[in-house]
Amino acid sequence: MELPVDLAYPREEQDCSPASNPDLQGSPLSPPSTADREPEVPSVERKKILLVEDDFLLAETYRTLIEGFGCTVMGPVSSISAALELLETDVPDAAFLDVYISGSTVAPVAERLLALDRPFVFLTAAQNLTLLPEHLRHAEILGKPSTTSGVRRALDAMLGEED
Repeated sequence: MELPVDLAYPREEQDCSPASNPDLQGSPLSPPSTADREPEVPSVERKKILLVEDDFLLAETYRTLIEGFGCTVMGPVSSISAALELLETDVPDAAFLDVYISGSTVAPVAERLLALDRPFVFLTAAQNLTLLPEHLRHAEILGKPSTTSGVRRALDAMLGEED
């Protein structure tokens, strides 16, 4: 014996989102208001970053961090001459420069970046930067070793005004 069963029942479209229910406003389920949202950070993806660092382990650490943010790393290079050669064939969007490379300052590379109107951050564990020319001492300094958030803040600061 078959019983007549009508499975077609009327469905009402109903908005069940927390935003539509006043009882759920402000609950963990409700989306944050625009005032609660964090400001957008500049995108650093696909930006070319020159990395000049003569300590292999630090260079690899910085390379991994920078690539992890979606950037392309030019280098890392461990000498001033290699950095200058690289700048003859390619122009980075920004750069991280170890202040002291093999006993010399990275000033020639910083000078070239200034001429190219490219931002850079000095990487250093040194407290005394008096060996740098006066006009280069204004640059941002990131202590070594650096944190992931420190590297990201430096990238954002260098690239934040670009499209």
